[in-house]
Amino acid sequence: MNKKTLLMSISALALMCSVASCGHEHEFGSSWEKDATHHWHAAVCEHAEEVADKAAHTWDAGTVTKEATEEAKGEKTFKCTVCSATKTEEIAQLAHTHKFAAEWSKDATHHWHAATCGHEEVDSKAEHTWNEGTVTKQPTLSEAGEKEFKCTECGQEKVEAVPALEAKLVLNASDLEVGDIAAGTIVESNGFTLISDNPAQEAAKIDKYFTVSDDVNVTIGEEKFTQRIKTNGGSSTKVGTEERVISFTTTGQGKATVYLKHGSSDESKAPAKILLISSENGVQHDAAEVAVADGAVAVELETHYAGKFYLASTDNVSIYKIVVEWEDGVNDFEWEPPLEIADPNFLNVSELPTQIFEKDVTIGNFVVNAGVGDEQSVTIDANKKTFDGIAYTARLKLGGLGTEDYRSVTINVDGPATILIVVCSSSSSAERTANLFDAAGNAVADTDAKVTTGLIQLIFDVTEAGAYNFRVTGGGGGANIYSIAIEPTVA
Repeated sequence: MNKKTLLMSISALALMCSVASCGHEHEFGSSWEKDATHHWHAAVCEHAEEVADKAAHTWDAGTVTKEATEEAKGEKTFKCTVCSATKTEEIAQLAHTHKFAAEWSKDATHHWHAATCGHEEVDSKAEHTWNEGTVTKQPTLSEAGEKEFKCTECGQEKVEAVPALEAKLVLNASDLEVGDIAAGTIVESNGFTLISDNPAQEAAKIDKYFTVSDDVNVTIGEEKFTQRIKTNGGSSTKVGTEERVISFTTTGQGKATVYLKHGSSDESKAPAKILLISSENGVQHDAAEVAVADGAVAVELETHYAGKFYLASTDNVSIYKIVVEWEDGVNDFEWEPPLEIADPNFLNVSELPTQIFEKDVTIGNFVVNAGVGDEQSVTIDANKKTFDGIAYTARLKLGGLGTEDYRSVTINVDGPATILIVVCSSSSSAERTANLFDAAGNAVADTDAKVTTGLIQLIFDVTEAGAYNFRVTGGGGGANIYSIAIEPTVA
């Protein structure tokens, strides 16, 4: 057989086989066959090697079947969305995350959340945020107090000492609001009380007030001041009346340093007297005079025992600052106001401290007869009046009708003399009558003298030595004495 004949035989056989093959249709199973990467349908006919629909798996998002922890790896299982084949992948072990307690740990200065996972880590560490604190023990002059603070975050507490009170009070005009302190107004500042006026007084006086002014630039020593308290007039500390006074309270004897000047620029004006008066008994502890020419000065006034005091003045003054210092619990209750006068024959009441007379008192050649009992009312208080060129700043108030030993003044003379008494009625609308009596009770003048509502001078001539008693004899009230002079008669 030649080569050509062989090729033709092979081609014919292949064609026969091809015709036979094209006539068979493979049959495949309905379930999926699969391996790690693919799925397919396998032939169920005699041609087992045949497959259909072979494709790579289509994996879902996976499901965590074992959570990873800080101690072990986890697992995640994926499923083919076509054939349900599964595969498992490893989830990395978690990094350590510190865990902290909910409650605060704390020391004296800080707070934090401590770790509960066995490590020495802390969270949110910060300094305490202290509240404003509450005073749990009030300080006194002899003992410190206590103040308790609490952290607003963690509740930590601390206690701090509150310094013992200083036996010192300071009033600076710069601490006060600028403007008028009207009638009836009370202003408190740093332990001081400014009492402007008694609102119950008559309408004619209702305009009395302090004024806080900022129109100054004053230096006293090393102190500089830009505000002042203007009294706008003199003070009154009569019973039931507190006009233009500044009060404070101490627990022992001490001193008040007052920075001030006269309220006038007219150097012909009489000096203003600044007074320190006990409010309990009306006793004047100390006083100082400030003249216009003195300018702004600092004066010291002493107190001799504990109590409430009034700082008063006889005229308009400007006050820049008041400093009160004292010794806690140290008192001189035996102290009595000095009752000395320059001339034993001239009783100028302005030379004496304000006070209430609780017993008879001798002053030079004069005796103030206070009497005894519950109606003691002979007093000296501040009062500003001028008569015959003399400026008075205080008066002796007899308080009512008198007798030889009650609400009267005994005047001792060594021989013939003229007695001159500057006096006025204690009422602004009613006159009184008065007379001078010898030791036997005989009136020196034939007719009782009329004591008017304004200052007058009563003149009595006596012809022999002796004790003479001046007292109010009529009019239903008392009289106010400003001075008594004894002028011996020249032979």
